[in-house]
Amino acid sequence: MLEIHDSIDSSIPFNFSALNQNLSQPNEKIEMIINRLMVEKWFSNISFSLYYKKCAPLSCTYQYDGRNNLFISITTIISIFGGLSLALKLLIMISLKFINKMFSNNFFHLISLNFIKQIFICHTENQIIHRLHVILVIGILTTFYIFSTFTPRVITIQTNTPSLKMYEDLYKEYNDTLACPCSQLSMKYKSILNLTTRFHEICSSGFITDRWRSYLYEKRDNDNRHSPYDFYNSAVGQFKLLSTFCNLSNETVSESIFQLGTTDLINNQLLSSYILNNTI
Repeated sequence: MLEIHDSIDSSIPFNFSALNQNLSQPNEKIEMIINRLMVEKWFSNISFSLYYKKCAPLSCTYQYDGRNNLFISITTIISIFGGLSLALKLLIMISLKFINKMFSNNFFHLISLNFIKQIFICHTENQIIHRLHVILVIGILTTFYIFSTFTPRVITIQTNTPSLKMYEDLYKEYNDTLACPCSQLSMKYKSILNLTTRFHEICSSGFITDRWRSYLYEKRDNDNRHSPYDFYNSAVGQFKLLSTFCNLSNETVSESIFQLGTTDLINNQLLSSYILNNTI
């Protein structure tokens, strides 16, 4: 650049530095740079805490495979014992009276009744009723206990007004079944998303400014110092075109970011941080 400075009689001072080649891919074609609107990299920052606050779930439910614990089983047995005991006693009394009425003069009935008395060592009908009642109650309650304790079932738990920390803990353990309906179904992208870009370094350098073009070409004599095919003859137009394209790219990207920010994100269920990042 010193040779250019020495060979051009310019009264306009201009300080410049070479572009940082580490910020761009080596030997990249201008077509590829233009196709991505001069954007080198996109930076997105999604605030999940703001998203969670906007969604504001009133409750979260999750499911897991489990069994009733011993305390629940015993509590259930105690709660149904009274009604079950009374119902069985009435059933036994009605059944025995029905049998007595239907087969009172039947030889088979007498043999069966004597057989029951011998098994339970009973001498009266009340003793038979009492012992049958005890056996049936114990048998039914034991069956119920075994069934309720050892049979697997899906257990559903609901947590009201969960905090963000509580949600994160639940998601780590029950992410497959966790569901948290949003109380607010829509929100603007700009309320949770901060989107910025880094343009190609040329678009932020001094090489697209009027000052650079004035510095490079002021008071030069193209006819005497350069051939008709020299780059200097078309450089002004090319640098001007490059400047225009950088400005147009900047405006296009800014408008796209603005439009995205004013668009509604609509979802009736709270999205996890991973899904939210992939969705946006």
